[in-house]
Amino acid sequence: IHYLLRGKARVYAAVDGHIMVGGPLHGRLVATFDGGDRPTWVTHDLTPYAGHRAHFEFGPEGDGPLDVLMVVESSAKPDFTPLAAWRPRSVPASVEALAETFQQDLVEAIRRLSVNQLEGDPRLAALAQWALRSPELFPLPPNAAEAPVAAYTDARNVLASGVRWASRLAPSLADGPGTDEYVLVRGKHSRPGELAPRSLPTAFGAPAVRTPATSGRAELAGQLTDPGNPLVARVLVNRVWQHVFGRGLVPTPDNFGYLGERPTHPELLDHLSWQFIHEDRWSIKRLIRRLVLTDTFAMGSVARSPEAATIDPLNLLWHRIPVRRLEGEAIRDSILAVSGRLNPAVGGPPIPIHLTEFQDGRGRPGTSGPLDGDGRRSVYASIRRNFMPSMMVAFDFPTPFSTQGRRNRTNVPGQSLVLMNDPFVHQQAREWAGRLLREMPGANDADRVRSLFESAFARPPATDEAESCQESLAELRRLHAAGTEADVWSDLCHALFNANDFIYLK
Repeated sequence: IHYLLRGKARVYAAVDGHIMVGGPLHGRLVATFDGGDRPTWVTHDLTPYAGHRAHFEFGPEGDGPLDVLMVVESSAKPDFTPLAAWRPRSVPASVEALAETFQQDLVEAIRRLSVNQLEGDPRLAALAQWALRSPELFPLPPNAAEAPVAAYTDARNVLASGVRWASRLAPSLADGPGTDEYVLVRGKHSRPGELAPRSLPTAFGAPAVRTPATSGRAELAGQLTDPGNPLVARVLVNRVWQHVFGRGLVPTPDNFGYLGERPTHPELLDHLSWQFIHEDRWSIKRLIRRLVLTDTFAMGSVARSPEAATIDPLNLLWHRIPVRRLEGEAIRDSILAVSGRLNPAVGGPPIPIHLTEFQDGRGRPGTSGPLDGDGRRSVYASIRRNFMPSMMVAFDFPTPFSTQGRRNRTNVPGQSLVLMNDPFVHQQAREWAGRLLREMPGANDADRVRSLFESAFARPPATDEAESCQESLAELRRLHAAGTEADVWSDLCHALFNANDFIYLK
């Protein structure tokens, strides 16, 4: 395979759609080429993979610009540089006529360049650019070319001196021809069976995709979102319901098949799917709005009727909202929010993970991130598979090895131990106490306790809770007789972080 490149590129040849880049067997699939400042042909030797399908991924190597001008499969390296943007205005009668037409256009392109009138004619603009980059191919008369070319070059150099030339990646995909695969008998590649056309599984009842000139991706997407195919809408509606209410109408969101659980409300699932397609026009925002405005979402965790728990002990019919524990990310973000350290900035690079002395092994990052993640929300924390944040892992953070339609929700002693001992929780308790003392310098204990409860639980303290906090403050002041008021309130804030009301939705 030969590439016509300008600049330095790192090329990966993905053979048969597989990632085979490591070790001595497939090391040649990844190669680095330097095309220089002018278009240059380079060769990628992939002869051991002759007869296989492949696609190629190009990326700039370093900060310089990269142009991928052409890719050619040939036994010999091409010895030409294409001039793709120039075409004669009409079909020439002979090679001599073609040469004469080219000469006339070249002179006209240089003339327009000298008076800055190349706009509106991409043929001549491309020809002038090519001539400027290839002066040795077409020496021009001094009076006609040197002065305008020199003026152009000087002006371009002035502009180029103020340009940042770091290359920016832009992912793109060209749709190529599709290929139907054979059924491999007993999984052996040497025993191909009948041809399996590209399509949804036959159980969907959809016709095969017949697009010999394209990959068929667009047609497949059309089949998936066809109003006559409710499966995609049902799966999506069920997942949104699960995120809003804590449990899906189909409790197995990754399995709508025979081995999965049956929907508790099949008619409701069909109705919401129909609305999602025809009324909400596949808008997830409208679907969420529809769900959160229901009476079901407005219910509390306590049953309205004493008979409901007897009739529906597992709450499959939604006579109440189940008590739910927050995800680890929501717990961490809530701690940052009430302490005043939450950074609401949107976007930006990921925050490096904070490494403890217990996290060691191959691939350990050289530097550790800040303990509080610079106050950024958990969604901006970088994830390293071998060095997971311990607090997130204790609260059932999913392993980043594969998709997971439904998180585990456990209630184990390790979660309480994290809230009691994690340095991050202690740090934020002190931040919260400092914020309280700054914002309420002359307030009494009762007002400060009320402020803490409203910040943490969005409600005032009950009478017994207020009395318990007053007793705790008196005991803490005796324990911190040699300390400061901030130490006293830090311990109380830490205790509120450990309350069930802080990590459970009721």
